[in-house]
Amino acid sequence: MKTRILILLIAISLLGNAQGDLQFSQVIGVDLYYPAEDAGWSSNNYLKVNEIQVTIPEGKIWKITSASIGFKNTDGEFDTPYAIRELIISIDNVVIYSGYSSSSISEGTEHIYPLWLGSGDYNFKLKYEAMSASYDSSETLAKVIGIEFNVIQ
Repeated sequence: MKTRILILLIAISLLGNAQGDLQFSQVIGVDLYYPAEDAGWSSNNYLKVNEIQVTIPEGKIWKITSASIGFKNTDGEFDTPYAIRELIISIDNVVIYSGYSSSSISEGTEHIYPLWLGSGDYNFKLKYEAMSASYDSSETLAKVIGIEFNVIQ
């Protein structure tokens, strides 16, 4: 009886390793950007979106570890934003960073790290709402950081 249990445990452990191993490949960064413009604010022009499609190659997997946001003023220096709210960074509509409001200067409230992404296409999106015509005074820069792994069979 003990021999059968031992053989069963060995077989299960060998099957559990059949998915493959991960080997470090590189650190990755996805940049999202919304430029400063003089477009003005209106009820039809308050939502600002930058969306890019990212393809993770076959045989690779990404581990998303963080997201960050920055704002540049007209002098090119990093600064706090002016007149924005509801800033969101998402991957395929899964929010990975949210909650920035220039009225309260409170940083993101939703962080779901690590986030694992297999090979395929993903939509990375930066989105925020302008509160006044002065939204144009800041360039908005966001970065999603992660680690790429090779899947070794």
